[in-house]
Amino acid sequence: REVIYRYLADEVVGKQPPELQHFMVHTSILPEMTIELCNDLLEMTEAQTYIEALVHNDLFIAQVGTGYRYHDLFAEFLRRKLAQDQTMHYQIVTKAATLLANRSRHEEAVNLYLSVQAWADAANLLETRGKFFYDTGRALTVNQWLTQISEQELTQHPRLLLLQGQILNYDMGEPEQAESYFKRAEEEFRRQDNLIAAAETQVWRSL
Repeated sequence: REVIYRYLADEVVGKQPPELQHFMVHTSILPEMTIELCNDLLEMTEAQTYIEALVHNDLFIAQVGTGYRYHDLFAEFLRRKLAQDQTMHYQIVTKAATLLANRSRHEEAVNLYLSVQAWADAANLLETRGKFFYDTGRALTVNQWLTQISEQELTQHPRLLLLQGQILNYDMGEPEQAESYFKRAEEEFRRQDNLIAAAETQVWRSL
């Protein structure tokens, strides 16, 4: 794979104008690009021109519906290049995730937040949308997301502790493990003086 990366660096990306290189690297973290999304992410108005240049030059990009997507290996190379600057990488990824969340592309947003360990952002989004994913048959996906969030952050969101307890108990058949999450959720609700939510948690513990 390193041979391919060297080829992409020297023969593909390296031969493009600097501004087009910048565009490719910074948009590579988007699961699917649209002109509007790219403009907002990079705070520009020329995204259509850049995308047309990428398509015209056959730079490993394909149209998918109304959006565009880089070839998987090419996107991986570009993301690796962006990650060399950790601060910029974090800023671009979290900004992209927020833009996606604002467009109701919540699953993509959660995945981006988690990819850079933006625990608080991921937890806040799941606190508002996690129940929706659960109710629409995505229990295991929600559990996978929750297990990636740090325990310290998760403790600050008792609603998510309760949700994870429900998943462990009713979807994964792990009642003993679920009980620990129910207990932590109830304790945190009480600490926050949210007695109604604490009572709700007691109900779930008794079922």
